[in-house]
Amino acid sequence: MKSIQDLIERLRATGGKVTPQRLFLFRVLGSATNHPTAEELYETLRHELPTLSLGTVYKILNELVELGELDTVDSGDGLTRYDPDTAPHAHLRCIRCGAFQDCPLELLDVKTPEHINGFVVTNQRIVLEGYCATCAQTKPIGLPNSQRTRERRTPSGC
Repeated sequence: MKSIQDLIERLRATGGKVTPQRLFLFRVLGSATNHPTAEELYETLRHELPTLSLGTVYKILNELVELGELDTVDSGDGLTRYDPDTAPHAHLRCIRCGAFQDCPLELLDVKTPEHINGFVVTNQRIVLEGYCATCAQTKPIGLPNSQRTRERRTPSGC
């Protein structure tokens, strides 16, 4: 995500208004590393902005996604999370505690083809699941053999 000043200029250039709600949300997102949900952002902001509605938070988030300043992430828990880091990277999700963090693509051996069977690839989203350092150290993992094998779900025709 760009600096707050860059976002303000971009918002004005596209005809958007600079409101206290947007400024507060920009600041919170600028320091977010946990890929917050709209509800988490709302809970963080509502104490400082008691008139803020969850609908306004969603509206601002959707504007930022449309401007390319935020990415949405499906973390596998049914919630949409927002990522201010729009540079290519993967994500790590703890299947025990739900922790969600960035992972540089350089650490993975993934090559995305431009075409697959006539399909033009325009984007990739990678979420690796496992146990965060805390969960791996504090609780025994003990997976059954069936869960140790990685399942690949491939759409028909690939």
